[in-house]
Formats: sequence, structure tokens, C-alpha cells
Amino acid sequence: MKPTPDQIKETLAAHQLWLEGEAQGKKADLGGADLGGANLRGANLRGADLRWTDLSRTDLSRINLYGADLTGADLCAP
Repeated sequence: MKPTPDQIKETLAAHQLWLEGEAQGKKADLGGADLGGANLRGANLRGADLRWTDLSRTDLSRINLYGADLTGADLCAP
């Protein structure tokens, strides 16, 4: 699954609300997603599900991944 930039933005916004304890928030579940080459710079994905996610070539600078599940995630640079 390759989410569009708008879908990624929506997921990040809902995850931020979840982190803030808002009822309309939702924990980010990007497990198995193809995020290769995406721009996640500065995103707060603390506690997110990123199992088996393709994060290769993804801009991860200044990202918060504290407590995120990165089991099997591809973090390789090209």
C-alpha cells in the first residue's frame, strides 16, 4: 500500500490528536505501508505501528519515533 501525501498528512494529524488524548484521534497504523521516499521530516510518530513498513529513502530528520514499533521496517538508504 502506497499512501498519498494527503493520506499521510491525515494519518499524522489523527495520530497527533491521539497523542493529545483527543476522542477523534487515532493511533497511526502504517504497518506494511510503502512510505519509501516520503517526507516525514519533523513528524511525531511516537508509539506508532510501523511494522514491516518501507521507510527507505524517507526523510526521517527530526522525527519522533519513541516507542514506535519498527519490527521488520526497512530503514535502508539507497
